[in-house]
Amino acid sequence: MPSFDAVLEPNLVEIRNAVEQAVKEIGTRFDFKGTSAAIALAETGAKARELTLTGDSDFQLQQLRELLGARMSKRNVDLRFLDFSGTPQKIGGDRLTPFAEALFTSLLRVGFRNIHFFIHHQSENFAVGMPTDLSFKFAARQVIFKYLEEI
Repeated sequence: MPSFDAVLEPNLVEIRNAVEQAVKEIGTRFDFKGTSAAIALAETGAKARELTLTGDSDFQLQQLRELLGARMSKRNVDLRFLDFSGTPQKIGGDRLTPFAEALFTSLLRVGFRNIHFFIHHQSENFAVGMPTDLSFKFAARQVIFKYLEEI
């Protein structure tokens, strides 16, 4: 009796096109301006066929998932090929804190004593603040304490 195996594989060309469309939309949408929102597709190497979604908050990651899902469904890629079971990793303010510390330290060395830094952003939750705002406050506090210890 003959037997056969059914193998389902996604169309990688359509996935690449859907990711490129999503990246273009991220660049034009107002709510993603000035954030670290990004979608990357690794096609070669050890992490082949891996999508990486980068965002500043859980809400933004959810928006990226919905955006990518909409683009893939328009290109007739079954969404069951996507696996979102990985745990999100926070990277927002960690990359910005060393830059902010270097900026405030250099301003203190030059002679500035009153540093007021204003960050304009639109947020869903003003009480929590954005990662940019929190990292600048944290860096300013650390630099000022270091400076006061040196005096």
